[in-house]
Amino acid sequence: MVDLTSTLPDLSPEGRTPPLIVHWHIDSEPRGAQVLDASGQVHGITPLSVELPSSPGLTRFSIRLDGYVDSSVSLDGSRDDSPKVFLRRKTTVLKTPTSILPNLIKSKQELGYED
Repeated sequence: MVDLTSTLPDLSPEGRTPPLIVHWHIDSEPRGAQVLDASGQVHGITPLSVELPSSPGLTRFSIRLDGYVDSSVSLDGSRDDSPKVFLRRKTTVLKTPTSILPNLIKSKQELGYED
């Protein structure tokens, strides 16, 4: 489990109740994907559990795994969540090398057309 609270400043005045903690569990299919924040910092590998102080707004994470299309998830900073991200394989586009194109193109005469 990754504790992100150590990177946050303590903004609680003396005697004030500490902020509520939210728990996020980010998973992916397939597992083993990097979880990155908006600045590109890697927070861990899926499955990843995170605890941090509750805060308003959304936090966006990118989910990245070699051979798969990057995905993202936005989590509400005021509540627990357990998203599972299904990654899609990258498709390979085969390109014809330009060196063989002249051999594939036939003239009108070779195709039986007359001028």
